[in-house]
Amino acid sequence: MLVHAAGFTPMEAIEASSRIGAMTVGQAKEIGTIEQGKIADLVFTARDPLADIANLRSVVMTVKRGTIYRRSDYKPITKDEVGDNQ
Repeated sequence: MLVHAAGFTPMEAIEASSRIGAMTVGQAKEIGTIEQGKIADLVFTARDPLADIANLRSVVMTVKRGTIYRRSDYKPITKDEVGDNQ
């Protein structure tokens, strides 16, 4: 996987996409880490992404701004719903 090719450990890749990403866009006070008062955007996985970064593909639930979205409730959109702007 590209994470390994870049020389990152799984934890370094996750941190780069969350904490460091938030710092980069000037939003470290609002997002990027799990702390009281910050926006609650999280993913929950069935398998440990620290054991293998590919396990990030096993998302079972997402929490966005405190609202829970379960993977089991996800319904892919159809081609008709996408329209002509593909």
